[in-house]
Amino acid sequence: MTPSNRSDEPGGRPRDKDETSRQCVEQRWWTWLQAWTMLTLPALFPALLLWGAASVVLVGLFAGIVAGSVYAVQRFDGSDSSGPSLPEALRATGQVMLGAAVAAVAVGVAGQLTIAAACCLVLTAGATSPPLIDLACRARSARWSTQTMPPDIETVERRDPLLRTLLAAPPHTLSNEELCRAWRRSFLALEAAHTVAERSAVVGLRMAYLDQLEDRDAPALAAWLASGARAASGPDRFLTDTQGSGGQRPEAA
Repeated sequence: MTPSNRSDEPGGRPRDKDETSRQCVEQRWWTWLQAWTMLTLPALFPALLLWGAASVVLVGLFAGIVAGSVYAVQRFDGSDSSGPSLPEALRATGQVMLGAAVAAVAVGVAGQLTIAAACCLVLTAGATSPPLIDLACRARSARWSTQTMPPDIETVERRDPLLRTLLAAPPHTLSNEELCRAWRRSFLALEAAHTVAERSAVVGLRMAYLDQLEDRDAPALAAWLASGARAASGPDRFLTDTQGSGGQRPEAA
């Protein structure tokens, strides 16, 4: 049985965040210890056949005393006034001793078969321990956050040469012909975009192209849109001066 966890401090006050976190960590340790104790318990039967009862008891007793002593010194040093009662402390230490004893016998039996089997057993137990599981989860979470985080505009430009070329030429500096060509090329950049940041950059650029076209020749832009303009096409044939030079937006009267 797992040592009982008291949900409140003496006096009825709820545990603080650190205490709750410590209790959660301890609970995971007990779950891991109990699981491995049950998994390695069958190793006692071949150990009795191979070593005899006396040897099994000596190995288990030695491992249990060492592990129980280390656990008791670290956990029940008297610095925590709200620590477990004496029965709970004895029960927890007993569980640690039992787990260590069974584990030592299991590793011994595996080692008598092959050294590789013993090493595999120890490494598997260590790999499934709570600290390593937490480390793996944090690493995976950090990697996932990095992969899903939209890159900044500099990263987008470095990754997409076409978009970098388009962004290097502001719409107001382009001639009408260049503006229509840039509009068509921006559709290719939009199709090639893989992230939210890339698509946002291309959409913003295409909006700037449309604004510039409207400023230069609003009737031509309207006629192109009314003709069923496709996203990949351009308004070249509707513009009165496709060779016209670019310029700033006219000031409102």
